[in-house]
Amino acid sequence: MKKKILTLGIMAIFMVMLVTLTGCGNKSTEKNNEEGKNSSNSSQDVALYPVKDEQSGKFGYVDNKGKWVIEPKYISASGFDPETGLAKVWTSNKSYVVGFINKKGELVIEDKYGHGTKSFYNGYAVIETENKGGTGTKTYNSKMLIDKEQKVIIPDGKYTRMTDISKSGIVGVVCDSGMQYIKLDGSLAFDDKKFGSNGTGFNANGIAVVENAVLSNAYILIDEQGNQIGDKTYWQITKPNDNDYAFAKSKEGYAIINRDKELLTGFNYYETSEFNSSNVAMVREETYTNPWYLVNSEGQKINDTVYKSYQLLLDGKWVVTLEDGKHQVLNADGSILVDTF
Repeated sequence: MKKKILTLGIMAIFMVMLVTLTGCGNKSTEKNNEEGKNSSNSSQDVALYPVKDEQSGKFGYVDNKGKWVIEPKYISASGFDPETGLAKVWTSNKSYVVGFINKKGELVIEDKYGHGTKSFYNGYAVIETENKGGTGTKTYNSKMLIDKEQKVIIPDGKYTRMTDISKSGIVGVVCDSGMQYIKLDGSLAFDDKKFGSNGTGFNANGIAVVENAVLSNAYILIDEQGNQIGDKTYWQITKPNDNDYAFAKSKEGYAIINRDKELLTGFNYYETSEFNSSNVAMVREETYTNPWYLVNSEGQKINDTVYKSYQLLLDGKWVVTLEDGKHQVLNADGSILVDTF
């Protein structure tokens, strides 16, 4: 009897040890799996910013500490699209060498497209191909629209220009008859509307800029039904941001306007960027040699800093070069995110 009890006791102790060891093993495996999962996602979660190396003249990507993560080796580079996680890079000084990379620096979409290729926007990218568009003696580079899986949405060979696609799925295209707006299935977004050969995509509020079909140097705003907004025209209008602020050009320079094309400032600016989502834009006065500075939608300076050059990123942030050649990364509102490096 005592022997039987002793045997049962030993078996019980063995079972407890086995369960304990197995439990530890499971926790360790779960931890390792979680670490591996986090590691695989970390490269996509890290913030990277395109910066031009002043010595080599090439672009690479830095992190939040201003350290190179992807070495400078590109002729030009865009910011990473928040939706697809891809950035457009121009890999050499030949014509058709634009592709897309991920945050590991891997070429996800082959670098075989023209430098007129655009970054991904609302899930799609406008690609410039080697095929030629137009008729007769016209030989323009053709455009097509793809998604992040490289599925062709609008094929090449038909349109010579193409705007970014709107959230509602409308894209502006240019062929021999001028600017038209079409849906993803190729059908017209609206009929019986004729415009010139230049224009922008629609912003989130359904407003776009187009050239008047009859008058040269006369740009107007339209809604998503193709109707003109107001009766004012300007020599040029930048694409309105999602709060409907833009710059309008006259012979005197650029001024800030709102949705109704009302002037919010004088024509004070020689050159401008577009407004970002925080209603902040980069401007400079008088000549192209003057420095840039940041303004809000009322034309007021954001800070007292001036910049040698800038890049407006897809998420509204700024990568700027200071007068001394050093760089900063700014938040969309102009505050410093990454200080001088």
